[in-house]
Amino acid sequence: MPYGYPQFKYYTIDYKQLEQYFIRQVNNNLFHSKRLNTTYINEFLNLLRKHDIEYTKINKNKYLQKEIFKQPMNFDEQMLYIQFNVTNIISDISANKHKYITRNINLLKNDLNNYFWTPPRENIYSNNSSIPIIAIPFYRENSNWLIVDGNHRLKSYIKNNVTEIPIAHILPQYMLSSSFYCSEFDKILYSFLFDITTLANAKYYDNLSDKKLLDNSLIQYFTDTFS
Repeated sequence: MPYGYPQFKYYTIDYKQLEQYFIRQVNNNLFHSKRLNTTYINEFLNLLRKHDIEYTKINKNKYLQKEIFKQPMNFDEQMLYIQFNVTNIISDISANKHKYITRNINLLKNDLNNYFWTPPRENIYSNNSSIPIIAIPFYRENSNWLIVDGNHRLKSYIKNNVTEIPIAHILPQYMLSSSFYCSEFDKILYSFLFDITTLANAKYYDNLSDKKLLDNSLIQYFTDTFS
């Protein structure tokens, strides 16, 4: 049973509904084989089920001193959450000296921007340009990046007409680090959603075979079912 921070409440998942949702969404857009589509989806859902159970064993207190970013995901009839451990992501950026680039703030203000972010309700203003906004790969509607840290700073930049802002982009290969998430459940859910979009694009634009799609799939990282 997954655990939702910061409300500290467990929530249940209807996996049958999720299976039907993803099979309907994937349709013929993922693998060429309909049977493989179903097997692939069920493998990821089984991984989620497994870590769903293990979620209840997490020591809640270890996250009390952590900064958590929670991204809600709506799947028709139910809401799931991917929870990122921002404290560890920031530490990794410092330790590995991830480079950040400067972006024009207009790229984040219009409806067709490449970054998905939610303006916070609270007004906590900070114009410290030495602290980059942190973005991770995230395919949603027109966006390719999700801002997991810096929403308050970004709101402050917009209010104060700052034009150039620093953004640190975490590349996809780093997103398999378990320390970036509150649990393996969150890591698997993020990887599943990222993988579906990546594979669908590879099939559509490159017309890859099912074998090549599987060879490039994150499912190989989590299970040897398709080896």
